[in-house]
Amino acid sequence: MLKVGRCLLKSLLEIMFFFSLVFGASQCAFAEKSDSKRAEAKKNSEGPKKNKRLRNQKSKKDSFDQSTVLPKIYQRQAKRAAKIRLFKSKGHIGEADNGLLKIRSLSSLPAKQKKFLEKLVKIENSDREKIFSIIQKDVLSTKENKQSMRLRYFENNLASDAKGIYYFRADHWTKK
Repeated sequence: MLKVGRCLLKSLLEIMFFFSLVFGASQCAFAEKSDSKRAEAKKNSEGPKKNKRLRNQKSKKDSFDQSTVLPKIYQRQAKRAAKIRLFKSKGHIGEADNGLLKIRSLSSLPAKQKKFLEKLVKIENSDREKIFSIIQKDVLSTKENKQSMRLRYFENNLASDAKGIYYFRADHWTKK
């Protein structure tokens, strides 16, 4: 039980470190942005009735609150972290330079485990894409920043992985 707690703590610390890289030390949370959005929505709601339709459209957009979505994604990722580390250590998957997991080798796995691993990678990559899209929408503006954010995420994961883990960079696999 103690090992599981340490793994979860390590995963959460890795996530916090990633966000400190992306947002800088002073903006590790989205609270400032969500507060300003709430103030803007309140200000708009006090306007004349002729803008009621516009206010309704804005309120639908503002109903997506990333401050509740991100912690849920992180919880799901923390639950999968031990399984992902296991498959990484066996050389079946690795980190790719686009910030996603990539399957390296399925040849030595039984059919049931192949399906499980493919599903695990698909779900993890889906959650990572959600995180990237939230960050891109709220913080980053240029395509260069979007690509560099993914590269920083890759480098952060690579730095925290143990020796012997494979990673995919520049169209080929390399062992750490």
